[in-house]
Amino acid sequence: MSEIKTGNRDLYIHQWIPEHPRVLLFILHGVFEHGGRYKDFAHFLNKDGIGVIAADHFGHGRSPGLKGYIDSWSALVDDTDHWIKNYRNKYPGIPCFLLGHSLGGLLAVSYLTSINPQFDGVVLMSAALKVSDDISPLLQKLAPVLATLAPKLKTVKLDANAISRDPDVVEKYLNDPYVYTGKIYAQTGNETLKTTRDIVRYFSEFKWPVLILHGTHDRLTDPAGSKKFYDDIDSRDKTLQLYEGAFHELLNEPEKDQVMEGIRIWITSRI
Repeated sequence: MSEIKTGNRDLYIHQWIPEHPRVLLFILHGVFEHGGRYKDFAHFLNKDGIGVIAADHFGHGRSPGLKGYIDSWSALVDDTDHWIKNYRNKYPGIPCFLLGHSLGGLLAVSYLTSINPQFDGVVLMSAALKVSDDISPLLQKLAPVLATLAPKLKTVKLDANAISRDPDVVEKYLNDPYVYTGKIYAQTGNETLKTTRDIVRYFSEFKWPVLILHGTHDRLTDPAGSKKFYDDIDSRDKTLQLYEGAFHELLNEPEKDQVMEGIRIWITSRI
């Protein structure tokens, strides 16, 4: 593990890299969690020569900043660009893939369509690409007002029981000292809501090979967003796979072995 400075912000980096990796996978984790939760997945991929790197977003995990607080989406994108470039410079000429989960999926699409970096492929898991139908138009209009007047106002909690059908996963998540389990800050909610609403106009600019995964029973991010993304993007190499009955964290669901193997095969067939 290491720390890397992104401009004026230090980030905590988790890295699982074999001695001679044949490919690198960069992971963008979801809101309130951290990169360390992908250790088992990384060890699985390491067996096939795939190096895995994940940074804790600013305000998440072991990175500095108020936990659970996203002050600026553009800063999040800049952080991502900086730490990924740092590792690409360390391993020149190696194929590189990007994986984004949940908010990390939204961040991946935002990062790719705004900065246009070179990647050999992208995996989106349970990506937050659609504003939830549970958020009323009135609340959407109030969100920027609340964020301006009281950015650190705490609103509602995410339902931890919606991350997985496995109660042991939920218990471990709730007891993880590096997971933020408090209420959503108004600023965090507004930055995420605004980006989710605006990103749709950039779907047609997405051109990277992509594997899109979502559980049909995901209550935290709407699978309809993944379906629309699949329909709208300009990629010639695109796959949408829905896991029937699965909840939000596909790598922590009963189907996790199938999910991990599917990702491994998809990546290695493109290098």
